[in-house]
Amino acid sequence: MTRAQALETALPVEREVAAAVESQRALAAFLSTQFETQRIQIFDAKNQAHQVELPTSALRLLVDVLSELAEGNAVKVVPIHAELTTQEAADMLNVSRPHLVKLLESGALAFSQSRQASAHPLRGPDGLQDRTGSCECAGDGGAREAGTGTSTGLRVRSSPFTAVYDACVLYPAPLRDFLMWLALSGRFRARWSAQIHDEWKRNLIKNRPDITAEQLDRTADLMDLAIPDGRVTGHEVLIEGLTLPDSGDRHVLAAAIRCHASVIVTFNERDFPADVLGAFGLEAQHPDLFVENLFDLDPAAVVAAAQRQRQQLKNPPIDVDRYLDILLRQGLTQTVKGLAGFRGVL
Repeated sequence: MTRAQALETALPVEREVAAAVESQRALAAFLSTQFETQRIQIFDAKNQAHQVELPTSALRLLVDVLSELAEGNAVKVVPIHAELTTQEAADMLNVSRPHLVKLLESGALAFSQSRQASAHPLRGPDGLQDRTGSCECAGDGGAREAGTGTSTGLRVRSSPFTAVYDACVLYPAPLRDFLMWLALSGRFRARWSAQIHDEWKRNLIKNRPDITAEQLDRTADLMDLAIPDGRVTGHEVLIEGLTLPDSGDRHVLAAAIRCHASVIVTFNERDFPADVLGAFGLEAQHPDLFVENLFDLDPAAVVAAAQRQRQQLKNPPIDVDRYLDILLRQGLTQTVKGLAGFRGVL
C-alpha cells in the first residue's frame, strides 16, 4: 500500500458507525465456535442472496475492523510478511526510513542482523515495538525525510505473545510489581483494561482501609505510563456475546479477544474454561505457570526482573532469602525454585 493510497482512507460516517456497533455485537456472539469456516449471506445489486464461505479467523478479524469503525476510526489492512524491509517498516509506522534506522541503531527497537543485508529485511510487525512494548515513533509522521540507498540489513525481533493480567494477579502488590517488571522485559506484551483496574482497586480498598483510592489511582496511572499501550479499549461491545461460568469475568475475556492475547494470567483458571477460551486461541494460566514458561523462553529476563524488583525494595532492604519467600507466598512455587539457582546475582 502506497502512502497516497493510505491518505485515501476515509473516516466512517455516522450511519456506518451505528451499523458497526450493532454488527460487531451480533457477529461476536457467533464466533465462540470450533468450526474453521462459516457461511454468510451477501446481497447483490438485485437484492438476491448469495452464500459465501469464509474462514472463522477472517470473521474474527472483521470484528476487530468493526470495533475500530464503531469508535469512528478509519481502518486499513496491512499485509504481514515474515520480514519487512526498512522502508516498509517506516511506511507502516508513518516515519522516515532514516529515522527508523536511527531508532534501530540506538537500541530503541530490538533487532538482529539479516543474512541478506541488501534486502533490508525486518521482522514485523509485532517487533516494531520499543522495549516496553509500545511504538513510540509513530508520532513523527510530519518529519519525513528523503530515503537513502544505505543498506542496513536490520530486522526487528517479534514479541512472542500477548498476555492479559486478570484483576486477581494485580491485587497483591508484590506480584503486581513482579509482573510489571517482567512486562518491561519486552519478551511479551502485557495488557489490562479499565475494568480490570477498577476491579483490583475496588477489592483492595475493601480489604485495606489504610490505603486510599488516590494512592491506587496513582499506581494504575503509573502502570499505564510504564506500558503505554497496555490498556485495552474497544472490547466492551463483545461482552454480551460471551459466556463464562461467572458473567462478571466476561470483560476479561473480551479484552483478551480484542488485543489478540494468547494467555489470560489468573489464579481463577476454573472461571475460564479451556473449551470456551480455546475457540478464541486463548488459554488461562496460573501466574506461576506463566512465569515458568517465560523462564524456559528467556531465564535472563526473569532473573533481571526479580533483580530489579528486589533492588527497589529499600525501605527496609530485603535480602535474597526474604525476597524469595515473598514470591513464594504469592503462589510462585516453581518460579522461586528457578530463581533460587541465581541467588548470587539477585
